[in-house]
Amino acid sequence: MPTIEKTPDQAIFDAVFLLSMQLGYKTYNYLPGKEAPYPFVYVGEVFEQSRRTKFNLFGDYQLTVHIYADDPQRDRNTVSKMINNIKNGFYQFKHANGHQIIPKRHNNQIINDNSTGVTLIHGILELDMTII
Repeated sequence: MPTIEKTPDQAIFDAVFLLSMQLGYKTYNYLPGKEAPYPFVYVGEVFEQSRRTKFNLFGDYQLTVHIYADDPQRDRNTVSKMINNIKNGFYQFKHANGHQIIPKRHNNQIINDNSTGVTLIHGILELDMTII
């Protein structure tokens, strides 16, 4: 039996973070300050719903990935491609740090974000999986 060094939520967080970096994206585990260059990826929230069977513990997980760009006219296509690349990489996941991953589905949207005083493009990718 493999040694499990990370909790399932940390294992999937790290796997998506590494995937984003391997795709060449500036990737953060926090929302960076205004000095950060756009576009960038923020690997965000992880939600867990676990259930126990007689012999095992299973968990359904949702991880949210945020992508920000600063030129609404030029960067919508860039954000769309970044979402697509991360999503496609996610569906290739089989294991993370000794945990079996079963990708189930995703949801994504691209919205205008005015929270900074400057209109940004905000891509939101929600990844759903079961981890055994």
